[in-house]
Amino acid sequence: MSFTADTDQLKKVKKLTDKKRFALVSRGTLNDLAFEGREIAMNQIMPKVFTLRNSYITRGMRVKKATSSNIGRQISQLGSSNKGLALQEKSGKVLKPRIPTTESRISKNKKRVISTRFRFNRLGDMPGPENISGSSNGRAVGLMQKLKREKYKKPFKIFGHKKMRPGVYRFVGGGKNPRVRMIKDFSKEKVMIKKRPFLMPSAKIAIKKRNQLFDKNWRRYQNV
Repeated sequence: MSFTADTDQLKKVKKLTDKKRFALVSRGTLNDLAFEGREIAMNQIMPKVFTLRNSYITRGMRVKKATSSNIGRQISQLGSSNKGLALQEKSGKVLKPRIPTTESRISKNKKRVISTRFRFNRLGDMPGPENISGSSNGRAVGLMQKLKREKYKKPFKIFGHKKMRPGVYRFVGGGKNPRVRMIKDFSKEKVMIKKRPFLMPSAKIAIKKRNQLFDKNWRRYQNV
């Protein structure tokens, strides 16, 4: 999202003969608009558009300030260091990421963070079907039968199974027939990301303060 000066409108502003001051005022206003948009996105728009379990997404909001003294080249940019948010803004197809299910989250609530014991940097070497002989489906079935006999309760990997999506699973419940629950989905398929704009709505709100911000910068640089 970029903020630029409307040079046709700026020609109508008084005291344009003071080119140095006016360039500073224009640049300051554009930068203030970008930072205003950043605050609006972080505190008003993104909490409504996304499920924010922590500050990871909002921390990625960045402003690239305008630096040129040439009004026609002044561009202040607002965006995010999180590349995945570009698709959220405009929509599009993407390879489905490895998605944690609610089974891995605290209280099995989709709005909660992943439980410590299911954070994948802490799981170590999970057993998988790659070390079992047979067909792809046979290896997956064989692994599950082996782990069930051992009453294995920790997470394990499954892929190649005819009826189960590839991912990380675990057994829950006791007895001879414990249930199998998916913790993380490894399915490789293209999915359409729903359009959830957050930059444009933020900019539309911020731009309403352009006159106020212009006046603030006009006073700021009155002695230049």
